[in-house]
Amino acid sequence: MTPAGKLFEAVAHGDEPRVVQSLADSPDLVWAADRDLKTALHVAAEHDQDRIAALLIEAGADLEAQTTGGMSPLQWAAKMGSAKVEALLMAATRR
Repeated sequence: MTPAGKLFEAVAHGDEPRVVQSLADSPDLVWAADRDLKTALHVAAEHDQDRIAALLIEAGADLEAQTTGGMSPLQWAAKMGSAKVEALLMAATRR
């Protein structure tokens, strides 16, 4: 599995220590995307991982990154019913 794949897996499972370590080892992973152009922030939104989403935002995640379907992390959170991450992203985009 690629480093980005490992990060995405850690994000999906809420493995905060692994996410922190992945970003410490390779800070540029915060901008990595899969074949659908989902970023780690999209994955956090999909699984309503608000603490991890906050870490990713602090690490410089792109709040406006678009999937191949044109969905930002905020739009993806809303679509997936991820209320905690949706609220976090709404607050972050107002800054």
